[in-house]
Amino acid sequence: METRLDEEGQRFFAFEDSKEIGHLFFEVKDNVLSITHTRAFVEGKGVGKALVVAAIDYAKEHGMKIRPICPFAYDVMLRNDEYRELMTNDAGEDLACKI
Repeated sequence: METRLDEEGQRFFAFEDSKEIGHLFFEVKDNVLSITHTRAFVEGKGVGKALVVAAIDYAKEHGMKIRPICPFAYDVMLRNDEYRELMTNDAGEDLACKI
């Protein structure tokens, strides 16, 4: 599986054998990356988590905090101490799947 960033479109894509198997949408404002939607087209392969980790890595590389609005991304971040430290103070207050 490979993840690719579309920085202009503010999204990550996951591919396997050149076929899209998932995507993650985000927004950046005031040095905060908000993860608004994560979707894996296949289950049980770690696609969603790989997309969230790609977004986390991108935010870390750019010195941003993360505000997971997507409930799945929020859950992934809560399970890891390092990721949890990157969340904004208001993370989890308005969880919703925004597509």
